[in-house]
Amino acid sequence: MSKQELNLQFLDRLISLEYSLICESDIPSGIYVLPDLSDILQWNGVIFLRHGKYSSGVFQFKINFPRSFPNDPPSVIFQTNPFHPQIDSNGKLNLLPAFPKWTPYSDHVIDILRYTKSIFYPILTTNYINIDAFQLLLTKPKEFEKKIKKSIEKSLRLFSGNDQNSIFPFTNWNPLFDQVKKQILESQFSKKKQNEEDQENKRPTFTNKKISSEKIGELTKLISSLNKEIVK
Repeated sequence: MSKQELNLQFLDRLISLEYSLICESDIPSGIYVLPDLSDILQWNGVIFLRHGKYSSGVFQFKINFPRSFPNDPPSVIFQTNPFHPQIDSNGKLNLLPAFPKWTPYSDHVIDILRYTKSIFYPILTTNYINIDAFQLLLTKPKEFEKKIKKSIEKSLRLFSGNDQNSIFPFTNWNPLFDQVKKQILESQFSKKKQNEEDQENKRPTFTNKKISSEKIGELTKLISSLNKEIVK
């Protein structure tokens, strides 16, 4: 086996360990990544944004590992390019704000994924690389939001179920999904309510009944007779 083949095999194991770390850690919600089976140096990813100015955006990206990894960081390239100060016109994410100096074996891909999500909540402008996006954000916020909406619309078209090149294909929305969702939520609520009732029934109950005068008299006589027996 040649030195180049050994290096590639070692790199393959390192990248596999990075993916194992993602699977075992708390990956940011709304982000999904899959290794490319045809290229060990590439992963495919998608991010779903549910809040803020980029809400409802669904953006695909690729993570490209250099052959010098882990000495040098992988790059994140968006295929459906969000209009953002930290993403250039070619879709490349600026890693400098989070990783001014990449540290091998200390910095990991999962850290990059966390950073990737963080730039959208709130919009990160430190060390921006997209000048147009940065200037519009500061001077013409409404125009900036229009640009964002256009990038979101473009991203959603790739998830219409007709794009054969998408690594994450989706079908068109069906109104039946809403009914299924409603039934699931109602079922979960019913189970939760039943569990609460079951827990409530298990608790000891205390009554505050008044004791009649006749009952008090009987108890007094009983206590008195017991005392006499004890004295004897």
